[in-house]
Amino acid sequence: MTTEFAYAIESEAKLACRQLFFLVLVLCAGCVSQATKERAAVAVAWAEFKTARTNYLRDAQPPRAYAPGVYDRFARAVPNYLKALESIDTKGCPSEFREAFVEYRQAVERGNVSNLQGALELGAALFGEFGGVQQLSRRAALAADARFKLERLAVRYGAE
Repeated sequence: MTTEFAYAIESEAKLACRQLFFLVLVLCAGCVSQATKERAAVAVAWAEFKTARTNYLRDAQPPRAYAPGVYDRFARAVPNYLKALESIDTKGCPSEFREAFVEYRQAVERGNVSNLQGALELGAALFGEFGGVQQLSRRAALAADARFKLERLAVRYGAE
């Protein structure tokens, strides 16, 4: 694991802890508005989402470019990523965020990982890393669109 990647994982963990602390603080305050509760729920869901993405990148990243078994790493990483997405609680989030989250998860489920090109396209769509991928398949493009929509909503509700 590279130092940069380890630093990214540590940064994600610190961010998740800060956002969880914020949620606990807000919930302990008692009388808070529904909007504040929703913003806190989005912050926590978004932190968990980013952690799942970081773990996916770690699991899917081959030790070197075009290493043997690169497709196998993608094929194993996607189901783990889907399990992580399914475990994220969005019940306290606004309905539009919950709907966008479900749309994203379904788009990932429908993503084409039946071959190496499909796996690379899906990885590019999930994380916006389009280097080396000339054209996304329709299913991978839907996953990318759903991710962009989810990111916009998270930012709108104040998640970092």
